[in-house]
Amino acid sequence: MPAVPKVLVGCPISSYREDVIDQYIDSVKSLSYPNYEVLLLDNSSDNKMFDKIKGRIPVQKTKRIEKLGEMLARDRNLLRKKLLDEGFDYFLSLEQDVIPPKDVIEMLLENKKQVCSGLYFNMYATTGPNNEPYTELRPVFSTWIDETQKEIRVVRNIGFQSVFPGRLFQICSGGVGCVLIAKEALEKIFFRTEAEFKTFDDVFFYEDCYSKGIDIFLDTRVVCLHHYKPWAKELRETV
Repeated sequence: MPAVPKVLVGCPISSYREDVIDQYIDSVKSLSYPNYEVLLLDNSSDNKMFDKIKGRIPVQKTKRIEKLGEMLARDRNLLRKKLLDEGFDYFLSLEQDVIPPKDVIEMLLENKKQVCSGLYFNMYATTGPNNEPYTELRPVFSTWIDETQKEIRVVRNIGFQSVFPGRLFQICSGGVGCVLIAKEALEKIFFRTEAEFKTFDDVFFYEDCYSKGIDIFLDTRVVCLHHYKPWAKELRETV
């Protein structure tokens, strides 16, 4: 591993979150790490956003396909291929609605882990003690209920009380909104979906980490802004 590892930063993007793309670009271009490159893959149905951002940040157009989950996995695999073919040491998967601190790469690298995420939050539908529906803001991560009994695979959602003050701890699942993944992990794992499940490639990424014996960590010192947005019903049906 070189003294200053080479990091690829990027994600699939689309016009669905064009409302935050300017802030995202400014954030990515302002990262303080000295050895990183950026590539965004625009799978929008038209060229409007691509034409808006080309020249401002490295971006390539990819083909829109019907199944959103398959499209996201395909584009992340294009980024994986670039990492493996072009001598990068890490991939920072940074989704277009997540704004990290400027030193996100340095902080995650300090942990010397193959898979290490920064902290961000989302809104989740849940029910109260009397089955009344409500939404709550919570971290996008889960951990083992009993870390000594991982073979049982019983998990719990991580709450606010678990993440502050900032620290590093092991998790079993999360998103790929802000996660630093080492080349060694991506040599073993690719991004995928399964047609019978209405879910995205991030779920299977963490499943595959488990099956390959790759431990996953969350660094809650790295607090990101997440411009979460409820998914429209028609988008949920395109997984």
